[in-house]
Amino acid sequence: MKNKTRLSITEAINLSGVSRSQFYSKYINKGRISKLRDENNKVYIDSSELFRVFPNSVIDDANTDCCPKLKILEQQYILIKQENTYLKEQLEHYKLLEKRGYEREIGLQSTIKHYQRSLPNPDTEQKKDKKKQKKTKKKK
Repeated sequence: MKNKTRLSITEAINLSGVSRSQFYSKYINKGRISKLRDENNKVYIDSSELFRVFPNSVIDDANTDCCPKLKILEQQYILIKQENTYLKEQLEHYKLLEKRGYEREIGLQSTIKHYQRSLPNPDTEQKKDKKKQKKTKKKK
């Protein structure tokens, strides 16, 4: 048991949590899990194969210390979960910024409309100017 990337059939069955007959009928015989032979013709299953088919299998710390591939996969999974959480937080932050920007834009548009209403209307100013011009012409 020097190299724990190789699991015996019994070890693989224990880690998978299914019965021996199910393990053979559903996984080995149907080709879902490959069984291999070492140089001594002993049958084994690669731990990565088991983890691929049974990703939620419980592997105790004693086994993970001996299985570097599984340890790396677990670390990658943790990093991906952390990155996913971070990206979700960033998305919420940018949504909040977008909402604040929209609210600010609405407020500024309202202010512009208020000042536009307080400005004199150029059409009415022109009409007043024309009336004054007519009056001055009539007086002459």
